[in-house]
Order: sequence, then structure tokens, then C-alpha cells
Amino acid sequence: MIRYPKHAGTFYPDTKEELEVFFREFEKRKISTPIKFDVYGAVAPHAGYVYSGLTAYSTYRIIFDKNSYKTVVILGPSHYVYFRGIAVYPEGKWISPRGEAIIDSESAGKILNNDIFIAAPENHLREHSIEVQIPFIQYLSPGSKILPLLVGEMERDEIREAGKTLSKLLLSSKEVLIVASSDLYHGYSYRECVETDKNTIAKILELNPESFIDASQKGSIMACGETGIAILLYAITETFETPKAQLIHYTNSADITGIKGGYVVGYAGIVMGV
Repeated sequence: MIRYPKHAGTFYPDTKEELEVFFREFEKRKISTPIKFDVYGAVAPHAGYVYSGLTAYSTYRIIFDKNSYKTVVILGPSHYVYFRGIAVYPEGKWISPRGEAIIDSESAGKILNNDIFIAAPENHLREHSIEVQIPFIQYLSPGSKILPLLVGEMERDEIREAGKTLSKLLLSSKEVLIVASSDLYHGYSYRECVETDKNTIAKILELNPESFIDASQKGSIMACGETGIAILLYAITETFETPKAQLIHYTNSADITGIKGGYVVGYAGIVMGV
């Protein structure tokens, strides 16, 4: 089973050589923030590389400089297909301009024992939220396998149960990283973007999934991958008694382009662990 790139040439370059140019530039400009804990979870943006690429690269760079991972689990929101639960890409490989990323089919088999997780590779075919993460992982951690999980509509108890299921993966192997792929604010006010994103980031850093979901339902925070973030928060807090979290980098599309009017989207890189 092979999943070919859908968004190469739009969200990110469609050749290995052009990707290398991006990554070399990101390396020169990377945000180097010291962290004093081992990382098992992260939030990373999924916009076009010209907008959120530096934030994503800096986040992955710090993670992979500190730890090595057998598997990177990627929770991405579904932008194109409506369904309930979590669609697992269960086996095979994903292709990017950098080559092949192998699916961790063993871990996929473990989580498919839970009814919330469904084997539905067809749901992944158009989605960008997971695809854009793959070249970063291939470049910075070429030995890691991936486990793509596309997140659909879910109730709170299902989100909690999904987090507990992923916690079992973390407990079975400390060589697993869980990434929640998410952009933050979407809207037409730069000031509102900065304020809302400040609130959203603070809620994530609290490492309290119930409080995060409450704030999301009230509309005081905003993230397109909020369900995946909540699942990640449940997984981390279920696994570790005293987890830590740290913001690596924040920006938004208006700060990147210098145009403070019009549509604006927020981006953050956050790491979690012990």
C-alpha cells in the first residue's frame, strides 16, 4: 500500500533539491531553545513551508537533536473528508520528494484493537495536515517510521479513550513521539489572532486536556487540530505523573508577510515530555 504526495509543489517543494534549499535556510534561521526534558509529544503547524516551515523545522530540530524515535505518530485534522473516529493508515509507505517513509504497521495493529481507530487509508488521500510533516521527519530523523492518524469528529469520551490508547504505545516503548498537527487562529484580525493564540498556547502548556476542551467549546481558544491536541494531552498526562511542556516558537502569517490586514493564521511549535 503506497500513498503518493498530493500537495508537493503547493504546500512544499516537489523536488528533493528544492526541499534541501528550504531546509538549509531553515537551519540557518532555526530557533534554538534549550529544553531540560525528554520529548514524547509535540504540536507542529501544517501550513505552507513559506509560512510555518521555520516554526515546524525548529520544533523538529530540537526534538530530534535530543532524542531518537522508532516511530513518529502524527495526528492530523481532516480538512476534506467527514467521518467519525480516527482513520489509521495501517501499512505500507508514504512517498515524498525525499523518498519513502515506512508505516509502523505493528503499532497500527495494536491501536486498531480499539473501535475508535479504523483502518481507512482512503481518507488520507487528499489530506495535507499529515503529509507536510513527513519531509521534516525524513530529513531530521531518517530512521523513524511513521503512523499517520487522521482525526475526524469525536465526542469527549472518545477523545479521552483515544488518548489512553496512545498512552499504551508510549508506555510500551519510550521510542515513540506523538505529534499533533495543527495551525491556530484563522480569521481577519491580526490583534485577535495574537490574543487568541496567546490563550490557546497557554491552555496547551497547562497540560490539562479537560480544561483545554472546555476552553475550545467556549470559543476562547482556536486550533484547527484541536481534537488531535486534546488526544495528545490525554496521552501525555495519562503516561506521565509530572509532564512538562514548552513553547519553542510562535508566529503568524501576518508577521511572516508583513501584511497586517486581511486573513491571518497562527502557528506554534510546542514540545511535551518528562
